[in-house]
Amino acid sequence: MISNRFAAFSSAVVFSFATFLGSLNCRAQLTFTGVSTPGSVRDINLTVGAGATNFSMSISGTAAQFSHLLLKAGGPPTATVFDFIAAADGQVNAIRLERPDVKTTNYVLRVQTPTNSQTHSYTVTVTPNEAGLRTASKPATKALVSSAQGSLTPSSWHYFRVDVPTNISGWKLTLSSTNSIYPDLYVDRDQVPTM
Repeated sequence: MISNRFAAFSSAVVFSFATFLGSLNCRAQLTFTGVSTPGSVRDINLTVGAGATNFSMSISGTAAQFSHLLLKAGGPPTATVFDFIAAADGQVNAIRLERPDVKTTNYVLRVQTPTNSQTHSYTVTVTPNEAGLRTASKPATKALVSSAQGSLTPSSWHYFRVDVPTNISGWKLTLSSTNSIYPDLYVDRDQVPTM
């Protein structure tokens, strides 16, 4: 069963799988605070070490004061060249990566305050080895072209977030299973899908 509730693609598509049968160069969370005016950017350099199984970045936001996150390995991202983005207006934005998407390398995280935001006093939180990824409150971020492996027990879910550009005409999602139990796929736009 595929829930077809994504007729018009926008910034973020969140999807989940459900089955109904069967070194960041720190060892702890980092926080960065700042104040940015509309149209401004701030770059934060991060190094992910071999011991990181995942890492998450989130930025505070409200309906009137918000910023976007752009992440790129090896150098600063731009509005059109980035590896991952969280660009929803008027809310908290987060990028949550797990292996193999997390690479042992240097990254630049860009905080970009769009012109339709008021001046934004923000806190960016960077957390290595964060527990609870793939949950409704912490969906794992995936690239538009990517794959994910995992296993589900009956009545459990995995949640993923993919940023889909507005200029693509279609998107193919494929599920496979190693046994006779195939999970359902639910897709929704700008929110966590429900049954």
